[in-house]
Amino acid sequence: MSSEEWTYLMNVSDDIEADIVISLLKSHEIPARKHYPGGGVSSKVILGTVKNVDIYVDKTKYESAKNLVQNSVE
Repeated sequence: MSSEEWTYLMNVSDDIEADIVISLLKSHEIPARKHYPGGGVSSKVILGTVKNVDIYVDKTKYESAKNLVQNSVE
């Protein structure tokens, strides 16, 4: 992890949805990363996909990220 402080943004249903949201965030220069609660990384290695993925963003970009995601859904 780099020097950013990460804060929880949202939970999505699977790894594919997480990749879409993270791509949207990064296209607006908002650092984002995935977190797999409950040992999800080992599930990804074994099964190739993960259900229930948390997305974290740089703490200083949280409000921008939240607004971007909300406006993209509407």
